[in-house]
Amino acid sequence: MTDEEIKKRIQEAFGYSDEQLLLEFEKAEKEMKEKAVSEKNNSSGDYETLKRKIEEYETLRNGGKMKVCDATRARIKELCREKNTIEYMLVYHSEMPPSTIKNILYGQSRNPGIVTIQKISEFFGISIREFYNSPLFDELEPED
Repeated sequence: MTDEEIKKRIQEAFGYSDEQLLLEFEKAEKEMKEKAVSEKNNSSGDYETLKRKIEEYETLRNGGKMKVCDATRARIKELCREKNTIEYMLVYHSEMPPSTIKNILYGQSRNPGIVTIQKISEFFGISIREFYNSPLFDELEPED
């Protein structure tokens, strides 16, 4: 896939203009650099503990338990941090309609299918089992 095709795919998925896309990439690059500095300044365990505490706080703030769609979105973000990538790269390489990824990331997809999770897992180089092997999925709120 060429850079122009990738750019167009992201713009379609997120509705970005050329300027917005450039700003998002600059923002993502800045966040990745800040993360690298933070990890360098802190021990790995401290960073992981802090990250988990933030996730636990957000869960408690939202009533104590996450819904499946929230846990899935949080897991994708967690994997992006672990793999040192940005969410937009998922749109590039997922072989799914950009709207599918967008709907998951913005919480509009309440029940992403197993094939979708498989493709997302493949992007991250993990199995479906590894995708769901996270404390995020331990205690979920019952779905309506």
